[in-house]
Amino acid sequence: RQQRREALMLAQQPIAWERNQAEIGRIVDVLIEQENPATGLAIGRSARFAPEVDGLVYVTGSAPLNQIVPVQITGADTYDLFGHRT
Repeated sequence: RQQRREALMLAQQPIAWERNQAEIGRIVDVLIEQENPATGLAIGRSARFAPEVDGLVYVTGSAPLNQIVPVQITGADTYDLFGHRT
């Protein structure tokens, strides 16, 4: 069972990477859920990211907690997006 899960996750990674790369340059609404005190980055989710199973959006710039803010996506990895508040 574990081997099957690992095989599926490995097969899914290039798909997730491509989908996230396609977001670069776009402006998306992000619900800010927390702030990393060490880095000052706000951390939230876009509408396409489900809690506990999908990636996060890391945001630079002022972003109040529990608010939806527009974020320009400037980078992406396999699971997460990176951007700045517009």
